[in-house]
Amino acid sequence: KGWGSDKAKLISSLGSTTPEDRLKISLRYNELFDKRLKDVIQKETSGDFGTGMKYLSLNPIQAECAMIKDACKGIGSNATILYSILCG
Repeated sequence: KGWGSDKAKLISSLGSTTPEDRLKISLRYNELFDKRLKDVIQKETSGDFGTGMKYLSLNPIQAECAMIKDACKGIGSNATILYSILCG
């Protein structure tokens, strides 16, 4: 709370959990604080780390959709990301 984020705590809280547990964490966070975890993470983090943490705060389907959307932004697309998501 305040003055940025504790990256180590974010990684340990979200990085070592299953997609189902991350969804439960995100839903519970919203219940407790009346804020979406994704929005808080986007506000408190930046760069590739922030993007990765944003994906971890979403349910698996939303995360893959967000990755596809981000991979298609701008001129051209990131084929490697698209292939890995669409082809497994």
